[in-house]
This record gives sequence, structure tokens and C-alpha cells, in this order.
Amino acid sequence: MSDFDYSIHYSRFHDETESHAFAMAEWLKGLLEPHIPSDRTAKVLDVGCGYGFALRALRSLGFTDIQGVELSPQQAEHCQKAGFAVEVTNDTILWLEAHAGQFDFVVLFDVIEHVPVADQINFLRDIHN
Repeated sequence: MSDFDYSIHYSRFHDETESHAFAMAEWLKGLLEPHIPSDRTAKVLDVGCGYGFALRALRSLGFTDIQGVELSPQQAEHCQKAGFAVEVTNDTILWLEAHAGQFDFVVLFDVIEHVPVADQINFLRDIHN
């Protein structure tokens, strides 16, 4: 697991209130809706799920098989408290490789800029797989 507590940085932009989580999920619904599968039983993964805003949006849009993967145990805890299945990993690329073909749709917000440039092609290839 990461020794860096991302929630300290994240909390500068996002508070932990339910009203903020709801507002963020509503905003993300608008971004996601034109691009999501019509089959609401599709298995969806949120990479770098943070506080779970996209997971909340997906749940609100009717998806029932949603999961997150997160480097930060502190952020994963926020998602888990909201009732989401979230796995914590210290290597997202290896996690994605181990779970290739298990998801129908993958979302990620504010993640790619945190992936070292040398790893970005493999990271995106693993998301595609």
C-alpha cells in the first residue's frame, strides 16, 4: 500500500460531507451518461476511485455490479463506508493485469496524471484489456 495519504491532498478539494458527495456524483452523472453501456448489469470498474464519487454516480444511473480499485487505504475507506466494494493495491498495473477481461466497462477520473509517464502506455493497455 502507498505510504502517502492521498486523502490529505484530496480533502483540500473535496470535503467529507454527504451533500458534497451527492453533488459530485450528480456532476459526474452528466459526464458519464453519454458514454456508459445501456446494459445496467455490465460489470464496471472505477480505477483510482478516490472518495467514490463516480461509483455513486454509476449506482445512481442504475448499475449494480460496480467496484473500485485504489492505492490509498484512506480513500478506499470512504468508498467502503458508502457501501462499495473497493480493493486496495500497491500496484494498479499489476492489479489490472491480474483482472484482465473481468470488467465490461472501466472509468477513471483524475488518475492518468499520477501514473509515471514511462508506465502510461502499459497502464492504458491494461485498462483496455
